[in-house]
Amino acid sequence: MNSIHILLIEDNDDDAVMIRELLNDDDSGVDFDLTHETSLASGISTLNSVEPDLVLLDLSLPDSFGMETLKAMRERSPRAPIVVMTGLDDRATGLLALSEGAQDYLIKGNVDSHGLVSAIRYSLERKRLEATLVETAEENARLELLNLTARALGHHILNALTPMIGLAQLMDPKDPERVDGLKDSVLEHTKRIEATVLALIEISETGDVSEVEFANLKTSKMLDLDAVIERQLAKTRR
Repeated sequence: MNSIHILLIEDNDDDAVMIRELLNDDDSGVDFDLTHETSLASGISTLNSVEPDLVLLDLSLPDSFGMETLKAMRERSPRAPIVVMTGLDDRATGLLALSEGAQDYLIKGNVDSHGLVSAIRYSLERKRLEATLVETAEENARLELLNLTARALGHHILNALTPMIGLAQLMDPKDPERVDGLKDSVLEHTKRIEATVLALIEISETGDVSEVEFANLKTSKMLDLDAVIERQLAKTRR
């Protein structure tokens, strides 16, 4: 990344100037594009027009204080890593901010250019890795759900085929009245198989189970596919 856009939310002009100078002193070849706001409200308003790569956030602002400042910024800008800035000898607040979702913290007056840039780089990389892990977990959950759904639909087919085999054995060509009486049952089971196969085809083409209509597949003797899927989705939400 040759250019990093930073949103600095800091109401102390001297501290803001210090941050800008520390970034300018960096000789790594990275271009730091700094946008400075002096309140939480103005910082959030800026997010309507720009999407920063990282937020440098003072927790003591004219319109917000402490962890509420961090929570508000996280809600408004969930994708950008946040590095909070605390006062001297306020390491406890920094550690608390980490537990509340900040990527890192800096103690004002106790950081040089190298430390600032290192914290920025670390936070960007950590946020990227977190996003990758989330994407991987979601993809694994999706594949597991697809596999589970395919198995469930396979059970539907078997459950519909079993009585059809029995019905076929009962169809004696020498007894046309019995054959006529069994036709409706055979047709019913055939439609269930058809609907199940169509559902499998749709899943194979789209890779998505959310739009598949399962209502026509359920009977008291068949697997409750909706319940199976809901249980699987509940696991992925934890």
